[in-house]
Amino acid sequence: MEGNEDSTVNDSDGWDLVSSADDDDVSDSVDTLKKQMRDDPHLREQVLSLARTIQKEKDALEELANGYTVDDVLEFLHSIKMDQYIQTFRDEEIDGTLLVAAGENELMDFGISRRFHRFKIKFLFKRTLQSTPTTHALGVVLDFLAANK
Repeated sequence: MEGNEDSTVNDSDGWDLVSSADDDDVSDSVDTLKKQMRDDPHLREQVLSLARTIQKEKDALEELANGYTVDDVLEFLHSIKMDQYIQTFRDEEIDGTLLVAAGENELMDFGISRRFHRFKIKFLFKRTLQSTPTTHALGVVLDFLAANK
């Protein structure tokens, strides 16, 4: 396997990403894909490579989220006009790490009953995290250019 630190791959590698799927259709599709992967080593490597990429992306988002304090998350909620949840997030001390880790059930437990609000908060927070390094890197470059005119 090219560029892989481990040349042995067991059947469970990558499946933790879909293990929470409760839908029977998804479960059936996963079972079918697992069978196809056993029969086709090339497909197996492609799927596992994709799973590793997704896991790295997930890990990177979690790392970025670690830098968000409760106050940062409250400011984020205000910026997306979700002020009605600020007190709950403050009371529950929801920081970036917890927000990234929170699933649908946890967000409902926080009192976010509207599905669209849960989607909006998670989607826009992820987008904010993804733009953070780019924004920071751009700022560093602009500062460097300004200092070296």
